[in-house]
Amino acid sequence: MKNIITKKCTKCGTVKLRSEFYPRGKNVQSWCKECAKKCVISHRSRYQESDEARAKRLKRKAAYRERNRERLQEQSKKYWKANGEKYNLKSHEKRASGRVSWQDWLVIKKQSREKCSFPGCERTDIVIDHVKPIVLGGTHTADNLQPLCSLHNQKKHADHVDYRPTLNFLKRERKVQNGC
Repeated sequence: MKNIITKKCTKCGTVKLRSEFYPRGKNVQSWCKECAKKCVISHRSRYQESDEARAKRLKRKAAYRERNRERLQEQSKKYWKANGEKYNLKSHEKRASGRVSWQDWLVIKKQSREKCSFPGCERTDIVIDHVKPIVLGGTHTADNLQPLCSLHNQKKHADHVDYRPTLNFLKRERKVQNGC
């Protein structure tokens, strides 16, 4: 493929060096820089709102809102009643019921010997993972947490997977620690 160093502007029709065109991926744009700048300036002057026009438009909108205050409030109430859950910023907190103290997390880490719960993984860069993800209705409680390394946490993503050892194993370990 031959190296083309010139190009014809499709706007003004003049042949110019490729450096006179703005880059576009591996190629260059079809208009030269000069024509592109003229186009932007023309567009701004045509569509940019003057300060007086903007003030006038905002005044009209404020007057409309004032005249139709009650009707707009009713529409808003009706909309939020029907769609509020989608936009409720606290809905994530509602789904994530429960709390875990730092001490609870340290106990969970200690039970896993401060290693990833994924079978065969010996990594120690562990993070909190929810067995049943909060997005799927899981809770932020100690019985829903498992320590995973960052790699296995990313691979698990939002799936409901329990890599923890069985509860019998944990009960046995507690008995040995307590001397029973």
